[in-house]
Order: sequence, then structure tokens, then C-alpha cells
Amino acid sequence: MFITQPAVTQQVKSLEKELQLKLVEYHQPHLKITERGEKLASFVNNITNQQAEFINYLKKIRIYKRKLFSVLRNQ
Repeated sequence: MFITQPAVTQQVKSLEKELQLKLVEYHQPHLKITERGEKLASFVNNITNQQAEFINYLKKIRIYKRKLFSVLRNQ
């Protein structure tokens, strides 16, 4: 993923404003993720993992249904 640092900063500030939370603390030239930022990152990671698991589940169901319908058609 290619994105400029100012674009990332703008997105973080926008998210902080929307959530009314401080997600990072800026200490030039570094930044530190706050405890709330860590919790948000953990939450997002969990959602991403659950989404991937659910998509895999749906793909397996689709494959199973195809095989089942194929068997039923051939009977």
C-alpha cells in the first residue's frame, strides 16, 4: 500500500475527530499510539479476522452446495 505520510496524518486526525478520541500522540518526529488507539487497532484486527473466516465459510458452503447439486442432478 502506497500512501503519503500527510495523507495518513489527515486520516488519523479525521478518525480522531469522528470518534472524539485521541488515538495517537505526536512527538516529532515520532508518534505513539494511545491505549485507546491500541484498543481500536485490536478491535479492527478482530473484525478483519472474523470477516476472513466468514468469507472462507461462505466459500466452503458454496463448494459444498455445488457438489450436492451435482450429485442430485446425476441421480
